[in-house]
Amino acid sequence: MSFINWGSESPEQLAIRRQIEERLLFEQAARVSQARNRAGNTPGVAGGGGGGSAPSITEATTILEYNTSQGASLVWDGVTFTLDTSLLNYSYTAIITTIPDTGEATMPSSPNLIGVTIGNTVVSIGNYAFEQCALLSSVTFEPISTLTSIGNYAFLLCAALTTITIPNSVTSIGTGAFELAGLITITIPNSVTSIPLNAFWTCTALTSITIPNSVTSIGDFAFRSCTALTSITIPNSVASIGPNSFHFASGLTTVTIANGQLGISSPNPSQAFFGVTVETILP
Repeated sequence: MSFINWGSESPEQLAIRRQIEERLLFEQAARVSQARNRAGNTPGVAGGGGGGSAPSITEATTILEYNTSQGASLVWDGVTFTLDTSLLNYSYTAIITTIPDTGEATMPSSPNLIGVTIGNTVVSIGNYAFEQCALLSSVTFEPISTLTSIGNYAFLLCAALTTITIPNSVTSIGTGAFELAGLITITIPNSVTSIPLNAFWTCTALTSITIPNSVTSIGDFAFRSCTALTSITIPNSVASIGPNSFHFASGLTTVTIANGQLGISSPNPSQAFFGVTVETILP
């Protein structure tokens, strides 16, 4: 596989992102692709709990992976997820169209959830869907995704979630969607037009984010207290940024932005930039 250096990453940041991407690709292959190839195997070989069934795994299958057994099945928002012992650890599968709001249906055994593969039939992730899933370290999407929206605070306090690649089908990211998550790097697709209020509030490990030129606005406090973020490029599509979007982002020293965009002078060695003082440079 090949990796893209987005230009603003240091060699150390690029090395970290490479390691993360390699790990996630390995995990996804182990959870999904390998299971499809081994669909005819005897249940219990790869799984953590024997005695469950081995449903057929397709691109439509949503997989919830746990570090402890949840029995032969579990129910989430009226849908039964069945243990598939051909997958790693304790993995439960079903075909669904939405990841529900926690206000409607609490995530089963959320403290023990460690991985999620979201099938290509899922069109939305509800508000607070994975809130406080502290051990959730892997969220992957099928290559041809139909997901269009990620709800408010969907991944709030997901401390173990270090990276996520949002599918190109997503057009809407909710308020505080990744607030207080453990993100180090995130890829936002060019289908997204707005980074909302509190989107990455206090993601203190975040070192790399690429804002696509489809984004026209960045909400207030979107990157507040992202203390590990040292540089960012603002595409010329951005017409508005909240007054405190980068408040307490104390590590941010360099912003690439066109001269005069949003009334900002560039280059400028000491430019006030939405809550922090930075050096601005031309694209």
